[in-house]
Amino acid sequence: MRCYCCNKVLTTTESVRRFKESGAFVDMCNGCLSTLDSDIETVESENLEEDEYDNEEGYE
Repeated sequence: MRCYCCNKVLTTTESVRRFKESGAFVDMCNGCLSTLDSDIETVESENLEEDEYDNEEGYE
């Protein structure tokens, strides 16, 4: 899955993040999400272990 804004490959954590109010997937990387208004709330998945793609090369 890729970021809706910049097309970067999303990590597992980024790909399961949802908007709190609507429940829709955010589909944005941390960098792009940080540019949104700070009062927009998101929720993270509770059942994630360490992100398997964070440190592998070739996934950016």
